[in-house]
Amino acid sequence: MTSQSAHQEAPTTDERIAAAVRALAAGRGVRAVDLAPIIGIGKTRVFAKLKGEAMWKASEVEAVADYFDVSVGDLFDGLGLFRDTKKPHRVTGGASLAVRHQGLEPRTY
Repeated sequence: MTSQSAHQEAPTTDERIAAAVRALAAGRGVRAVDLAPIIGIGKTRVFAKLKGEAMWKASEVEAVADYFDVSVGDLFDGLGLFRDTKKPHRVTGGASLAVRHQGLEPRTY
């Protein structure tokens, strides 16, 4: 019998991108099948990518970032969903920073 360790491995880049895309799609009412023509791949490949089972190409990440109007860096970061809460996240940039709708909470406008 094996036991799972209390410390889970950090998600891979593809898993972080997949989580970010799933969150954005869910928050904006976009179905996975609707992403296929945006990314330029078939529906089956979209599902594999969203499960983190297939690698994302740079062009695909860029297409998704453009569609959802987020930066490629936001997708690679997994929208901050996997940040270590024990380490404080340092924010720089001053007045130019804005909180972007992450797709997980309702809009308040």
